[in-house]
Amino acid sequence: MGSWKEIMFTKLEEKKPMIEGYKIKAGSTFDMGELYESMHRWFIHKGYDWKELRYKHVDNPNGSVTTEIFWECSKALDDYVTFVVEMGAQIVLSEAEVTLPNNAKKKMHKGSIEMKFSAYLKKNVKVWEGKSLGQWTGLVYEKILIRKRLEEYEKAMLGEINTFFDEIRLYLQIR
Repeated sequence: MGSWKEIMFTKLEEKKPMIEGYKIKAGSTFDMGELYESMHRWFIHKGYDWKELRYKHVDNPNGSVTTEIFWECSKALDDYVTFVVEMGAQIVLSEAEVTLPNNAKKKMHKGSIEMKFSAYLKKNVKVWEGKSLGQWTGLVYEKILIRKRLEEYEKAMLGEINTFFDEIRLYLQIR
C-alpha cells in the first residue's frame, strides 16, 4: 500500500512507461506484405484499436525501396486505463525470388528492417481535473484503491507484448 507521504508528494501522471526504445533489427529475406499483415492481424485479434499514423514509401535509385511506418495501437483495459503500443519501422528492401523446399518459386523481399517499440499504460487523469482535491483523490485512487489492478495490468501487458516480439523474431529468424 502506498504511504501517505508518497501520495501527498507525488504528481499524478497520465502515462506510465513500460517499454521505451525496444528494437528488433534484422537483415534477411522475407515477405514484407506477409509480415505487415500478420502484425496487423495480431493487434486486431488481441483487441487493439490499430492506427497507422505514417506510411512513407520511397523508390531508391539503386532499385530498392525504403518504407517508413508508424503505428499506434491501443487497448482499453477499463474506463481508466488503456495500454498503448507505438511502433516505428524503417524497411529497406529489394525484390528477390526464393526457391521453396517443394522447388516452387516465390517472390519475396531481401533487405533490412528496424523496428522500435514503446509501450505504456495511459491513465484517464482528466477525470480528476477541476475537482476539489482532484489530484489528491486521483493519487489515492491509483496508489491505494487500484494499485494491485494496475500492477496486474502491467504484468499482463508486458507478457502480451513480449509474446508479440517473440513472434516477430521467429518470423524474421532472429535468435
